[in-house]
Amino acid sequence: MPFSDNDNKLINKMKTEAPEFYDLFMRTCNIYECQASSASHDILNHITVLHGTLQVLEHRSNDIKHDPVWMNFSKALHSLIDYINTTSELRYSRHCNKSYFDILDILWNIPLNLDDMFETIGETHSRNYRLDFPEQFPLVYADCDRINSALLAIARNAVEATDEGDDIIISASLDDNVLSVVVTDYGCGFSEDALSHVFHAFESEKTGHAGVGLAIARAVASAHGGSVSITPLATGTSVTFSFRI
Repeated sequence: MPFSDNDNKLINKMKTEAPEFYDLFMRTCNIYECQASSASHDILNHITVLHGTLQVLEHRSNDIKHDPVWMNFSKALHSLIDYINTTSELRYSRHCNKSYFDILDILWNIPLNLDDMFETIGETHSRNYRLDFPEQFPLVYADCDRINSALLAIARNAVEATDEGDDIIISASLDDNVLSVVVTDYGCGFSEDALSHVFHAFESEKTGHAGVGLAIARAVASAHGGSVSITPLATGTSVTFSFRI
């Protein structure tokens, strides 16, 4: 689970003043991550088999998809798959495998990747994406998969805060070697209480959600020496993801 800013200060203090305890703490974290990874993998294997069986049955009997009990079961299964997948993203969000890549390959494909994401969990959405990027950026040295996951998490949050046909603006800029991607929506926004713990994992005002999206984005940004900030609007929210390239 990503640590808060205060947690990171305490960990850094422990690293300096009590390195033996810091080493024990990090080894304990690694053991926990390995156990969590193994458990999630085993669970996902069984769910994948179940999901495959469901698809075979739907293919053989198309009418079954319209049965209320079947529809509820299918929705619950897709939600469970989504929960495990997003939780897995959180677990790996601080583990970076950096290489050079073109960030525009990620930015231009955000709408398409969101469509694929929602299709995977059996949902559809239609938003008016307004993309504003320079013609080119310098190659970025970062973890392409993690950056992509972070930006999709932020954009997904914007989708879930808006309605069909609403605008979502995604822009990017480079200033003094700091790349900033801004996702702006004009949806329901965050309540004052939600803003106080918006980056805390597994805390969400939305029913049926893992509540890890912005926690993933923050952990990825931190692992790349960057940050995520949220600006509440009169109607909507603007989220800025920044990191030094």
